[in-house]
Amino acid sequence: MIASDETQGKRSRDKELATISAVGLALSIAWHAAVLLGATISANAGTGLLLLGVALSVASGLRAVPLRPAVRSSRGYVAFEGAPKWMRWLVLLAAGYFVLNFRLATGRFVGTVTPNDALGARIASAAGMLIFPYPLAVFYAAFRRAAQS
Repeated sequence: MIASDETQGKRSRDKELATISAVGLALSIAWHAAVLLGATISANAGTGLLLLGVALSVASGLRAVPLRPAVRSSRGYVAFEGAPKWMRWLVLLAAGYFVLNFRLATGRFVGTVTPNDALGARIASAAGMLIFPYPLAVFYAAFRRAAQS
């Protein structure tokens, strides 16, 4: 009974963190769209959203630690086992979009953009879209794996 309660607790926590990741992704998409349309968004709101994304990314990495031996042999895909294919693709598409957005905004693929730079908000808002898909997929996959066991 204790193991079942512990499993239920992890499952519930994974579901909550997947939901928070989904909301963060939706907010970052809205932030990026607003920036592209010329709106000015508070730097504090953007920073808070990015910090949430970083915290969720770290937490999802920690959540995948028990899978470490399997992750090595599967090139990392086991962390997504149980997530729908569109979530797996979203991680790759978000990374691709971030690179494309950076290139379109700056005219180069690498470089430094400071917060005072006019393009800073555009790059930062795309970074938000880059951060959230990974924890969304990892936490949702963990939730689904726990539900199946």
